[in-house]
Amino acid sequence: MFGAGHGGIESAITGLLVGVTLVNMIVLRDVDVATLGLPPEQVARQVAEFWAMPAYMPLLAAAERLLSIVFHLSAAALVMQALLRQRMWPLWTAMGWHATVNAITLYVNNAYGAVAAEASLAALSVVSAGILWATWRADRQRELKVASL
Repeated sequence: MFGAGHGGIESAITGLLVGVTLVNMIVLRDVDVATLGLPPEQVARQVAEFWAMPAYMPLLAAAERLLSIVFHLSAAALVMQALLRQRMWPLWTAMGWHATVNAITLYVNNAYGAVAAEASLAALSVVSAGILWATWRADRQRELKVASL
C-alpha cells in the first residue's frame, strides 16, 4: 500500500500544482506584471511561454500521472514479494526497475521530447502491468498451495 500511496499522492500533488499554475497564468494574463515587484520581462516571458504551449500538454501530463501509478504499483508489488518470501531479489528488482524506468523516460525526453517520453512510459507500463499480473499469479498459486494443505 505504501507504493500505491506514494504513486497516488505524488500524482495528486502534481495535479494540484498544475491546477494552481493554470489559475496563476489565467490571473497573470490580465495583470500589469510591472506591479508585481518581480522582473517584468521575466514574468511576461514565462506567461507568454505558458500560453504558447500546445493545448495537449496538460493531457499528456495527466496521462503520465496515470501511467506512473501503474509503475508504482508494480514496484510496490515487487517489494511486497520480497517481504512475503523473505528474499532480497524482488527488492533489488524493484529498485532496478525504478532506475530503469526513470533512466529510459529521462533519456527519451531529452533526446526526442515529451510526447516520445510519454510513449516510452506507456510501453514500460505494459511491462509494469505484466509485473502486477505475475506477482498476483504467484500470490494466488501460493494461496492455493496453502489451502490444499
